[in-house]
Amino acid sequence: MAEMINSMFTTYARYTCSGAMMMIFFAALIYISAREERKSVRTILVGGSIVMLLFIFCPTLYLFLINVGADQAYRRLWWMLPIGVGLGYSATRLVWKHRINGLMMTAAVLLFCGRMVYGTPDVENRIPGEAAAAASFIRNAGGEGEIKAAFTDELLPYVRMNDVEIILPYAYSEREGNSFRDLMNSERTNFKMLASYCRIYDVRFLVIPTGRPGNDEYERYGFSPIGSSGMYAVFEYTGK
Repeated sequence: MAEMINSMFTTYARYTCSGAMMMIFFAALIYISAREERKSVRTILVGGSIVMLLFIFCPTLYLFLINVGADQAYRRLWWMLPIGVGLGYSATRLVWKHRINGLMMTAAVLLFCGRMVYGTPDVENRIPGEAAAAASFIRNAGGEGEIKAAFTDELLPYVRMNDVEIILPYAYSEREGNSFRDLMNSERTNFKMLASYCRIYDVRFLVIPTGRPGNDEYERYGFSPIGSSGMYAVFEYTGK
């Protein structure tokens, strides 16, 4: 039970990152429940969020989804929380009700908890875009239908968000006991061993960080580069 609860909160931590946005959201819910005059708004935003949180943190639901292999579906339950609507509505009401003070509070939240969207992205923010670019290379080279491809760990949560027909040889939750996954995440690219696993798992494409030692040995073992997203190189296995 303790391990299950820890896994649930680990998922929560991955969703919230620093946690600032969720703290502001909870503060917005408190403000709406205390100051909002319309019962319908309180019911939808506050009541609906509470019910959704209880649903997400329900151990029975968590066990069911994990047992049927739908751990990705559990992570996506967080997307159902009305965070954007709640924050936008509470900020609007703050400015409407309190004018200058409300505007200053909203500006302070944006200043200290926001992030420059059009600035130079850091590595963490680039990962979803890199996964999308890699998926596009794979789809263009592989054609229509299901395609098997292997990725490093940091890309796994985003791959099937871009293309549900890209099939992974190992699950995101499969932390231990998979040699193929360990090999994909090693510090040096071993194309000889990767070729063996590609034959065993019938994998056609590999997405590997650019600049990793051993990346230049691909041709000897039946691989050919089909594109690069910048941080990652995409290889197609054509050998036997």
